[in-house]
Amino acid sequence: MSRDGSGTYTLPAGSTVTNGETSDASDINTPLTDIETDLNTDRPIVAGGTGASTAKGARSNLLFAKGNDVASASALSLGADGNYFDVTGTTAITSISTWNVGDIAVLQFDGALTLTHHATNLILPGAANITTAAGDHAIMVEYGSGTWRCIAYQKADGSWPFGGAGAFSTLSASGTFTFGGIVFTAPTGADTKLVSGTAGTTNNFAMWDANGDAIDSGIAKSTDMSADTGSTSKVPVVDAIETFFDWTYESAVTTTTGTSISVTTSIPADAREVELLVKGVSLNGTDDLLVQIGDSGGVETTGYTGTGSDSSGSVSVAASTGAPIRTRNASRVLYGTVTFRRYDASNTWLIEHSLAAIGGTNATLFGQTIKQLTATFDRIQIASSGTDDFDAGEVTVRYR
Repeated sequence: MSRDGSGTYTLPAGSTVTNGETSDASDINTPLTDIETDLNTDRPIVAGGTGASTAKGARSNLLFAKGNDVASASALSLGADGNYFDVTGTTAITSISTWNVGDIAVLQFDGALTLTHHATNLILPGAANITTAAGDHAIMVEYGSGTWRCIAYQKADGSWPFGGAGAFSTLSASGTFTFGGIVFTAPTGADTKLVSGTAGTTNNFAMWDANGDAIDSGIAKSTDMSADTGSTSKVPVVDAIETFFDWTYESAVTTTTGTSISVTTSIPADAREVELLVKGVSLNGTDDLLVQIGDSGGVETTGYTGTGSDSSGSVSVAASTGAPIRTRNASRVLYGTVTFRRYDASNTWLIEHSLAAIGGTNATLFGQTIKQLTATFDRIQIASSGTDDFDAGEVTVRYR
């Protein structure tokens, strides 16, 4: 078959004739046979083929073929013989030669050098330089002509590639720190120490997002704790974390007088869960207890849909003026929880209660009520369904 070393096809010698010459069958059969053979042979890439007869072979030829090693340079020049390259040397890299927009290259580094972030030429995660180590890998995509973005980086030792000690940067005096290229900021006026304590002991930590909203908190056992050094505090390397969201507790409110009691008017707009903790609450008569909620316009006393039930067999009670709790006995003292959960994306809330009623006929009180508010939920009130007064106990609001 007449393909040269570069994959270019030419007809076999003697395949052409001139006017006046005598032609025989070989003049036709020889080139036809050659063309038939060529059409049934793996077509080289230069002729528009894949150079392979299988999908696996084609992927290898067209995608991640191993190219020759490339020497590190300020302007790294990648070859055309593959997509996967070993980068040798220690010269810092600030740009990469152009291929085609959309092409992907995988680089394995043979040693330590600096990948230098640039806002257009070489965009790195977190807009931060990366110091490579032997065996590290970077996946790069050419998103514009001669402009590359690192879309993934894996360190050979499995550690986090960005952000300094551990996975974190230092904490500034203003309360910001960087984790994985994301800047976190403590709320204005909040305690900006992420961690307080001593090395090797259990310490508290907290994390905030860029809006100042708390997104995480928990317990960290530190093996690397540094004291304040003026403008910064070092965030520790954490070897054990139990993560949880802390509850914020308001002060307890006594429930010893009155037919209605304002429990709180200060539930924050971003609260995800709200609970009313009931401790020893009772009424001095047979009225039921109502839980009412509201917004900046005040407590709402209409529009509730739900029931409250009593495990001792008492008939369930429905109320439109609040979420009903079936107390019905002056001897009963209540313990338990009333939970408030946002029902949907609007200001509709689900109010659920589960309480132990002690005294008279002991029972479990339970129920669910739906209430839609006009604006953001920020307050809770408890009241008797009639004229009975509260005569014992306390309640506490907590949220997170």
